[in-house]
Amino acid sequence: MASESQAVTPERTHVKLFVDPTCPYAWITSRWLVEVADAGRIDLQLGLVSLAVINDGRDLDETYRGMMVQAWSPSRVALAVLTAHGPGGLRRFYDAYGRRRHVESAAHSRETLEAALLEAGQERGLADAGEDPGWDEQLRIMTAQAVDPVDNPDIGTPIVHLAGRSFFGPVFTWIPRGAEAVHVFEALLAMAGHPAFVELKRGRPDGPITA
Repeated sequence: MASESQAVTPERTHVKLFVDPTCPYAWITSRWLVEVADAGRIDLQLGLVSLAVINDGRDLDETYRGMMVQAWSPSRVALAVLTAHGPGGLRRFYDAYGRRRHVESAAHSRETLEAALLEAGQERGLADAGEDPGWDEQLRIMTAQAVDPVDNPDIGTPIVHLAGRSFFGPVFTWIPRGAEAVHVFEALLAMAGHPAFVELKRGRPDGPITA
């Protein structure tokens, strides 16, 4: 039996999380995984998936259709950031933009995008991408790369790739933190590693609580 000083440290797991910048549930999942990464349990990489792309052409109610129209702009800017500054730059932008939108309730505006870019140390002019549909083809390709491995058309965000498998979710109504965050991740990893596991779902009675 190993002594406490010789305890085996769990191997770090590579996790790729695909987010739409406008999705509060993706934000909650991202903050949970940041907790797990800070605990040294995972290597976290951020990727993009666009709810506007996923829902393009679907029969949506008027309110949600309006949200999807707004969702194009932040996703385009995030893609421009990823192109210019790589995955690390995307994460810095997402951290800054997500906090403003989902914690501080900043308006959907160019000003909010520019403030996030400046905080992330990036060019304010990247906000121009928000009104440029020239980014949309690449956004569709990236969304397909996130969605196709899940093999289920009825999904949204977040999407997680880990342990050689891909899932829609997990979806939380508030952020697990500290030891609880790691405990929940270990449970997810155990389920993801089982070849028969495909889905676990229930209603959403609360939230989202994004802070």
